Amino acid sequence: MGACDRAVKPSEGVTIISKRGNQPGQVSRPRAVAITDDQKLIALDRTGRIQLFDIEEGGKFLAKKVLPEFSNGTPTGMAIDRRDDSIWIADTHYQRILHYRSDLVLLSQFGEAGTEPGKMVFPTDVCPDPIEDVLWVTEYGERNRLIKFSTDGKFLQEWGGDAYQAGELLRPMAVEVDKLGRIFVADAGQHRVNVYGRDGSLLYRIGSAGTGPGELKYPYDISLAPDGTLYVCEYGNDRISHFTVEGQYLGSWGGPGRGPGEFFSAWGMCVGPKGDIVVADTNNNRLQHLRDPSKVFLLVKGPSS
Repeated sequence: MGACDRAVKPSEGVTIISKRGNQPGQVSRPRAVAITDDQKLIALDRTGRIQLFDIEEGGKFLAKKVLPEFSNGTPTGMAIDRRDDSIWIADTHYQRILHYRSDLVLLSQFGEAGTEPGKMVFPTDVCPDPIEDVLWVTEYGERNRLIKFSTDGKFLQEWGGDAYQAGELLRPMAVEVDKLGRIFVADAGQHRVNVYGRDGSLLYRIGSAGTGPGELKYPYDISLAPDGTLYVCEYGNDRISHFTVEGQYLGSWGGPGRGPGEFFSAWGMCVGPKGDIVVADTNNNRLQHLRDPSKVFLLVKGPSS
């Protein structure tokens, strides 16, 4: 956790949603989560299921849907479209983007395997843009790219380069766009968050490799909160770190372990429209819900970018 003196335990205000298993309402290695405007939680796990929970009722199970295919692997990224509460999923191992209605009815899909412009190898995340009617997709594999599509799947633009080459991106795992149009990308392989302008220009970076306050280790997911701040899910440090969108470090929550408020290789997280947080605590086979982040994220001294 670094040099952080806490007045409360990391478990303060945490609800554990679901147990390990393959039955409805249970999860097996969850990888992505999202919260709708009416406080419904969507969770994806390694069994190829999309499950719907009511977090206002303590995580009550509501419904499930099985992905069209999942034997090759399961998605790593998902987002809610705030215009209609629909669900966009980066179906990583099938080189496509899936679009579901909020009641889990599949609306459409697009994507094609390949390295050419508009094609994908391993799409990791998708984010609807709050300004334009477009989608932003992160991808790794043969290329480390940020790709811009129309919502009906038309390729518009891309930025990035070859895989496994030290450069601007190395295994980008998540993407978010703020109301000013800035694009935040979790550059997991280089332990930082890159912030881009709408023309693909790199504006600045948040974080650097390490385990101390304000440092990052394999940031696998990011989420912008209603107050405009940024949360980062660190797969390598077993914690959630909190920053301003300019890169000032605000605090962290978690640590390695199996108790409430602790994590074991968490892949995903989301901040809901009311500011609460859900974490896909992957190797603990559970979802953790934190209703009031102010209870455990404390302002501490750390580096800023």
